Amino acid sequence: MLLINPVWIIDVGFQYSFLATLGLIVTLPILLKKWDSLPPTVASVITVPIAVLPWIFPLQLFHFGTVATYGIIINILATPFAILIIIGGIFSGLAGLIISSLGETIALLLSYLTQILISLVSGLNKLPGSYLFFGKLTLWQLISIYSLIIFVWQFSKGKQYWKLVLFCAIALIIIPITYKQLTLRQITVFATKETSVILIQNRGQVTLINCGTQDTIRYTILPFLQQEGISKLDNAIALKSDNEWDYLHTKAPIKTLFYLPKLDRIINDFPDLESVSKQRISSDLTFIQNQSLTIKQSHPFLLTINISNKQWGILNYPTQILPSIPSELREIDILLWSGKEISRSWLAQLNIESAIAVTNKISNDLKQQINQNQVNLYITGKDGAIEWTPAGGLEARFNKF
Repeated sequence: MLLINPVWIIDVGFQYSFLATLGLIVTLPILLKKWDSLPPTVASVITVPIAVLPWIFPLQLFHFGTVATYGIIINILATPFAILIIIGGIFSGLAGLIISSLGETIALLLSYLTQILISLVSGLNKLPGSYLFFGKLTLWQLISIYSLIIFVWQFSKGKQYWKLVLFCAIALIIIPITYKQLTLRQITVFATKETSVILIQNRGQVTLINCGTQDTIRYTILPFLQQEGISKLDNAIALKSDNEWDYLHTKAPIKTLFYLPKLDRIINDFPDLESVSKQRISSDLTFIQNQSLTIKQSHPFLLTINISNKQWGILNYPTQILPSIPSELREIDILLWSGKEISRSWLAQLNIESAIAVTNKISNDLKQQINQNQVNLYITGKDGAIEWTPAGGLEARFNKF
């Protein structure tokens, strides 16, 4: 197949098919021999997904960073339905060539089986903990793990010490990911269309500021959490009313939710947040302080973040209605706002290094004034997600997420 089209080697579906087939050839006979006390049909249904798992598991983590907790159970339960649907589909096609109404009747019966199969898989996927977020493997981890698998497969020493090899493979997955999570300090500003969404990773503690709509959660936040191996949020901060925290909580449980007093009714209307600890935040209150991270509501319209001696200011209100610039705003290094107009007199008084506008575009005169002040300007609609680390500073990650 690769001689016909070498590009298939980078296709995820081709990689899965190749490794799954290899697993059936190599591992399945061994498992069937060990399960020979069971009827052959039952043994095949049980052993096929188990035989495939070790071969596709590293690839799954490399591409997606997650594993379906009930994957083997789903495959065992779904296999009989899949076999009937595939064989029935063949008969339906052949019968339809002879008598069209007969083919339609068989297809109709198969549709009920298909709906049962979809409901079964969907129901199991909705169970608590249906997915485990490990984080994506790097290429060197992937190559190392498959080298260990080949060592067990091809060499007698590998077969003899397979338990030790298995332990090494698990360590290759867990240790680098755990080390990264416990040492990483990073702020990610997502390229969202509505509310500014910011994720703070601070040595194993994860804080999310705003979450946006279900679409933002589903297509922006959750894929990033999956990539980073984050399965829960230690803190969430609500600054806007258009956040669907109840939906996010069902996907990534929230431990503590901080919110502005004006959102009191909205937050308490979420029935799925009953298990979440909720705390109101008020002006001049430091409500998160740990491991060189401080988050404070410095002003009714200004949230400040201090991490590794870098001061961020998140402005969540139009500046035109405020009579004067808050003193806290003069101390920040990085300004983040919605991209709407900012008072020019304010800009003249700021001493910021960088500014991040969470929007598709800002006015040319505002952009010109920011540039005249020798401020690094990032626009998420143009630059994509913005990532900050103590070592690298701010970087646009247009192609990363």
